[in-house]
Amino acid sequence: YYSISYNPMYAYASDTIFRIGETLETSKEVKFDDLTQDDLKYHLWVGVKNESMEEYCYSEPTPIVYREKETMVTFHNYGITLEYALDTLPLVVKNKASVWSDFDTMRVSGIIDDFNILRLTKFIKAKNNIDVIDLSESIIQTKFLNFNALSANKRLEEFIFPNTLVTCPCDLTCAFEDCRYLKKVKNLDKLISITSLESTFTNADVEELTFSEIPDTNSISLNRAFCYCSSLKNINNLDRFRNISSLESAFRSCSCSHLSFSTFPNNNKLNLNNTFMYCTQLKNLDLRVFTNIEYIGNTFKGCRSLDTLKLSFNLEKTKGGDFFEECSPNVLIYLPDSVKSIENTYGMTHYVLPITNVFVNLTSKDSFKCQI
Repeated sequence: YYSISYNPMYAYASDTIFRIGETLETSKEVKFDDLTQDDLKYHLWVGVKNESMEEYCYSEPTPIVYREKETMVTFHNYGITLEYALDTLPLVVKNKASVWSDFDTMRVSGIIDDFNILRLTKFIKAKNNIDVIDLSESIIQTKFLNFNALSANKRLEEFIFPNTLVTCPCDLTCAFEDCRYLKKVKNLDKLISITSLESTFTNADVEELTFSEIPDTNSISLNRAFCYCSSLKNINNLDRFRNISSLESAFRSCSCSHLSFSTFPNNNKLNLNNTFMYCTQLKNLDLRVFTNIEYIGNTFKGCRSLDTLKLSFNLEKTKGGDFFEECSPNVLIYLPDSVKSIENTYGMTHYVLPITNVFVNLTSKDSFKCQI
């Protein structure tokens, strides 16, 4: 928790301890215009409580950064354009008839650093009814990025990430959850390092999402990531994620006809409960990359269009049930080399076992058909 002044005309430095929520007292105060190289060596010390002690102690120092151009926020409201410095935005909007109560588009330009991202997300959370949030002209310079303040936005239809690459770790947990009018998320492919997609788009109305093509090896949870995205037809570059740690209810009730995962082996112990449940448009699915599946309850339930399924695990050795409820019994299910026989077919009729030690006498007069 940061307790800092939001006056854009001043930089602050302090060597005193303060309690969380109290006003920051400074030992030196300088205007930006008067900053010298000596001034730039000062650090802002943030007070944090050490849980094992009664006293408050120093955190790591944060360097003061001189901004040549102030970060600005532009609002568009029925043809009227208003521009404010990010540091001057109110955190609480009390007057419903004020300029803050209704506007179409919010655009941010300039540097978004660790301090600015706090101010920006707090304002968005307090406002909570913006149609378009556009960060395309901004530059992210934070150590870590978290956008969960966007969740449950009542009117958000479009969100635009910066045009430039965002290289810091990005936690998108619940970022757009319950944004029921969200149609477009642009520049998502500019996020190079994503650490979580848990519940990110749950209940959103997006039709297509495109991630970066650059491989991402972060351990990442996709629990409920695209759950109930009934309009979602395409997820581009999903295969960039090489270290998926969780997939429970990830694609439940999506409209994708095809999902492509990384080909790099994934040995994480996974729970596939409800993962593809009621993906009624899903036609073929290759899960051979996932080699350590523990639970698969209702995993393919309601996948009425599914015609091909490739697995790297033995269904009979996993926990759960109702794997193929409401699926066509004619799904062609490819089983791994480790499976030599099938005792429980789970109501399905077309299993493909690995073929080994096959001898065919081509001189035989008997005709035969072989499907591989």
